[in-house]
Amino acid sequence: FVRKRHVLLKLVYANLNLAWVSAHLPQVRQVCVLRHPCGQFESWKRLGWKPQPKKLLGNPRLVTDHLEPFADLIRSAQSFWERAGALWAATAYVIHRQTQADNGRLIVAYEWLCRDPVARFQELYRRLALTWSAGAERFIRESDNEADSRTYSTQRPTAKQIDKWKERLSREDVEACRRFVEPFGLPYYPGFEPRVGSFSGEQPA
Repeated sequence: FVRKRHVLLKLVYANLNLAWVSAHLPQVRQVCVLRHPCGQFESWKRLGWKPQPKKLLGNPRLVTDHLEPFADLIRSAQSFWERAGALWAATAYVIHRQTQADNGRLIVAYEWLCRDPVARFQELYRRLALTWSAGAERFIRESDNEADSRTYSTQRPTAKQIDKWKERLSREDVEACRRFVEPFGLPYYPGFEPRVGSFSGEQPA
């Protein structure tokens, strides 16, 4: 990797280390893709993964720097969807604060990309000063289908991913998640809806 240019590295569990990456690798361009918490954790639940937001409180520096005002709220989360809301919001809160401080990353909505993937990935390439290619467009178009339904497949009908979770979650589940997200006062997903702009100035779609 150190000998190649334009290497794409996907880091699923590095959301709390992004400021460190900015400080130590300032040449790296970061894109943080946020997904609506109900969409993200509906996927987690199907995979058998369990949100454990209380683990965040085991990091004294993280608590001191960011999460102290929300420590009691995080501790109080009990059900799956309460814990999902608390974990999503706490993580997004840290990313948001660090991005305000260092402007070290571009935050975009998963749902914004799904609404019109070719056009919006082209826009993302433009913002990152990358060269769009026929191969990139072909990959995106070929991935936008239902041909492979396996759990870890990269092929999905993209537009359906925006609010597919609404078919699977009860109103009580959604409200439980929302109760633990909204106290963090984040600017993402106004009205707790997944139809949003890119988080960088575009209007909701």
